[in-house]
Amino acid sequence: MSSLARLRQWARQNLPGLGWLRDIRRRGTVVMFHIGRSGSTVVGGLLAQHPQIWWDGEIYDQLYKQLEAADGDLRRIDAYESIPYLKQRARQRGSAFYGFEASVRQIEILGDSARGYIEALETEGRCRHFIVLERRNTLRTIVSFLAAKQNASYHVPQGEKPPRAPVAVDVNRVSTSRRDDWVLPLVEHLQLYQDTFANLHELLQNRNSLHLTYEDDVLEDPRRAYHRTCDFLQLPQHDSTVLLARTNPYPLPQLIANFDEVAATLAGTSFEWMLED
Repeated sequence: MSSLARLRQWARQNLPGLGWLRDIRRRGTVVMFHIGRSGSTVVGGLLAQHPQIWWDGEIYDQLYKQLEAADGDLRRIDAYESIPYLKQRARQRGSAFYGFEASVRQIEILGDSARGYIEALETEGRCRHFIVLERRNTLRTIVSFLAAKQNASYHVPQGEKPPRAPVAVDVNRVSTSRRDDWVLPLVEHLQLYQDTFANLHELLQNRNSLHLTYEDDVLEDPRRAYHRTCDFLQLPQHDSTVLLARTNPYPLPQLIANFDEVAATLAGTSFEWMLED
């Protein structure tokens, strides 16, 4: 190890207060809101390749895993305040922008409303850039989650062929939580997703925000989302490599084992169009 490397290591271990120097250099924090299974990981992988962005991914998901590994009791999560936890992670990074992802479900588990969390991000977390990554066809979001859980495979490396194992969708009890603690009938689940995005757009309409959609900005080429985000942050674009492939590129009738039942459930609702997409 070089002398400079040893000095940096010593400073990190013995001078934690120097984090404020990084805060001065940093141009801000950026958060990406999504509901999961929307292309956030592939976009985050591209952003992480930018030399001026430290992309930390789903930081609260990492916190859940730490608590589960410790004692399996997620009730302890109430003892962790979301903003101080964020600030602690951001302070350790020295890039121009510190970026992370948060799902509305994660925010609710932490005991915050979306409005309260966004206001706290602004006042305490130095967050001045808000991104919403929306997937319009939330039926595919649900199917993608169920397939990932069934196959124990949440991501597919670029160049590999994704598995195609049809999943059964319980139209009366749909869960998109790994712990099966968020259960709703299918139509109510789709309505909740729609209301969630509508609420986010309302909260962010007068804030510095960027709206991305999976269908327009990720599906064909995730680098479109990457380029739009770089422009949003006023950063020069750098070459980046897409590291992940689509996990469920097949038509819905091939992905849903009980497709006819799902189709009958959505018939006549505002979500019926999702069956054809």
